[in-house]
Amino acid sequence: DTSRASARSLVPMAAAAAAVSLTRRARRSLRGCLRWCVGSKQQRQDPVIGDKDDKPIGDRCYDFTCVLNNLAQRVRRQATIVSEGRVSWPGAIVPVQPPILRLRCSDLAVISGIFTKDIGRSFMKALYQDLPELKAADEAIVGQQPGLQELLGKSGQAEALREIIASSASTRDVEGPRAAKRAVVELIHTEGALSDDMTSAEVTSLWHEVSHAIAGEYGNEMEQSGLDDYATWSKRKLYGHQRFARIGLPQEGPEAAARSSFPELGKQCISELGAAGQVAGAPASPVSEEGAGRKPYLFISGHVDALADVPWAHPAALTADGELEDRETVVVEMKNRFTTSSYTRDTLIQRLGPVLQVCSYCRLMGLTRGELVDYTRQESGGATEMKVIDIDMSEGSAARELWDNHVLPRMYEFAQVIYHVRADDDLRRKVLSLSSNTIELQKLVFELCPYLLKRKLGGVIPAVLDSLVLRTLEREPAMETKS
Repeated sequence: DTSRASARSLVPMAAAAAAVSLTRRARRSLRGCLRWCVGSKQQRQDPVIGDKDDKPIGDRCYDFTCVLNNLAQRVRRQATIVSEGRVSWPGAIVPVQPPILRLRCSDLAVISGIFTKDIGRSFMKALYQDLPELKAADEAIVGQQPGLQELLGKSGQAEALREIIASSASTRDVEGPRAAKRAVVELIHTEGALSDDMTSAEVTSLWHEVSHAIAGEYGNEMEQSGLDDYATWSKRKLYGHQRFARIGLPQEGPEAAARSSFPELGKQCISELGAAGQVAGAPASPVSEEGAGRKPYLFISGHVDALADVPWAHPAALTADGELEDRETVVVEMKNRFTTSSYTRDTLIQRLGPVLQVCSYCRLMGLTRGELVDYTRQESGGATEMKVIDIDMSEGSAARELWDNHVLPRMYEFAQVIYHVRADDDLRRKVLSLSSNTIELQKLVFELCPYLLKRKLGGVIPAVLDSLVLRTLEREPAMETKS
């Protein structure tokens, strides 16, 4: 009883320690240890191995003291970091493991947990980003993990598969990638076509890698064609093709980043800045004023397909010379689609990934509007379809709320996990060993990134969907006849 009372006297100390900025996992572990040490015999359960434990109360108090000592070390380390002004956001106890992580705007929907289908691929790219020597050293220990080229070589059908990938854009319409995917499926399911040395997991990885290659080949070939049609149909002049935008996010955390790292969103015209102008008034330094003089915690970057200047006061805002009087710049993101579909709530949810990509470009460049263009060129003789989703990123909009309050904090959480795994040799090699097993790799990433399963978006997603303005661009009759 005396030992139990002594253990319970430690509870206020533990509660005070937990009030310091610790990760959620640390707080859950602490609560589990408290229940283990001071609970009844029926409630005692080892917080680590999960088995019932009948240790004497004195031994349990000793174990709990070890837990508190470990916790105290973490608290002291966190207090030192905060007092020195290095980090002030809760949970930022994982230092940067060089090189600084660069997140692409096109990956943010995946790493923020809105879509998790390709989380394993995104995690592997981030883990060994700019670290080819480290990856080679790890592969020398766990064995080389096959990528696309290795899988093609092992399949015994490398030349045939490369020809299929190259043919995906040969017809310059959707029939090209469709036929290419059908050919891959037929080849994979043909008995004896693939090498007997390939495992089922490697065959699955081969299918995913080749599918990504087909989509990339078609998208790259058709992007300029889609932008040309968009400029003609919308009667807009496009510029800034593949313009690069990048901002460093500070170590102070997501709140500091949202407050001072990005340019103010507003109705501005980038073309008026000139070739030497900064990107839409972005700060000269890649970090916030609060983090001045320190390296950023991570970067966010991307290449914008195109920009366009549009009237914002009213459509007829023209001068006597026919120039736009009041203009703002919008981001134009072109997506080549394999199929056409009507925009319903279900289909729009699948477009949230590209929508967030456009939102990210707007945030990086200080723009309040973006347009996601779905471009589908049907097979020979079919009609070309171009649908546009207008996205509002102004202050108080649903898309702005989703990006600032959900996507931005998840970027920090993802970076923290990446830095942690980079620093842990055993864990890093375990991730690498599973890179060819899509399902097992995804399970491990979910364990490392528990936030992926805790979306807690409430009504934000429906609000974003409701805020999207949908329209279809139509060819003029003269253009249709001419074609």
